[in-house]
This record gives sequence, C-alpha cells and structure tokens, in this order.
Amino acid sequence: MSSYQFILKRMGWGILGDKNWMNNSELDVLNLSKYVTKDFPPAFVTDGNTNSFESQARTFVDVLKEKDVLVNSLFFDPAEMKVGHGYQFDMASPASISSLKQTREFLNEVTSSSE
Repeated sequence: MSSYQFILKRMGWGILGDKNWMNNSELDVLNLSKYVTKDFPPAFVTDGNTNSFESQARTFVDVLKEKDVLVNSLFFDPAEMKVGHGYQFDMASPASISSLKQTREFLNEVTSSSE
C-alpha cells in the first residue's frame, strides 16, 4: 500500500468513524452529482489520472452538462503525462500551469457573462 493510499484510508476512517468506510452508506452524502439542478453554479472540474478521483470527476461533468450547467473541465491523457490528485499544488509543472491558465479563463468567462 502506498503512503497516499494509507493516508486516504485513515482520513476516510477519521471522517466517518468507520474503519470500513468505503462500504459505508453515509459516504453517498459526499456525491455532489445527487444535488445538481439547473441552478447549480458554474463549475471548473479537474483531476489527475494517478491516485485520483478522475472517474467521479468525469461523471460529475456529465451530470452538470445534462442539467445545462456551465462547466469546463481539464483531464489528462495518461499516455501523455502522469498527473496525480492535487497536481495543481506543484506550481511549476506543465499540468499545474495549464490548469491555472484554464481556471483564469473560466473565471473570466463566468464573470463577464454575469455582468
């Protein structure tokens, strides 16, 4: 087990108070897709492709689109680049630089459309 997996398991256990938290029905409350309506705020969704929640993020993007919510997303092809969860904090990495640029563009788009 990697140190990342070890920490993740401990965090889930600490938050839900259940050592077997991955099978805990209370975990479903964290599923944002259940709460999306047409009034959901615009969203920029991104995640890495290594030790991440990419499949959940992609599903979330699909749900937002189905509800006609403004959404932009950024995901990475693992054949081109390995990108971990929280990659944005490595500010010098190409993935982080791309994310910051696209986040700014998205915020400018949202801000200008609300004026």
